[in-house]
Amino acid sequence: MNLGPTKYESLEAEAIKMMLSQNKLNEEGLALRLYLITVIETFKAMNKKIKTNYNTHMIRNLEQLASDYDKALSAHGLISDKQFTAMKKAQLDVVNKTLYPAQTKKKK
Repeated sequence: MNLGPTKYESLEAEAIKMMLSQNKLNEEGLALRLYLITVIETFKAMNKKIKTNYNTHMIRNLEQLASDYDKALSAHGLISDKQFTAMKKAQLDVVNKTLYPAQTKKKK
């Protein structure tokens, strides 16, 4: 079985890399990061139910892409480290509320 990226995954990765290389880290870039985190967390949730090599492979690739993206965002200097940490936490909270609405309601 081929675990390499599909045609569309390769195109998405190339688009993100191109954006990073051009320092296009504005609102669209932050929205793209939220999308990327959403996809990663969705694959993790799927992997809890159905553990496959494909899911594990995708999680690893997407986490590396998110790490590269975060490094580029930090290096760009648009926001302070404190703001960046708060943004990452807020984005993860949004994703968790979307993926696990029942759990977030119980905490209240």
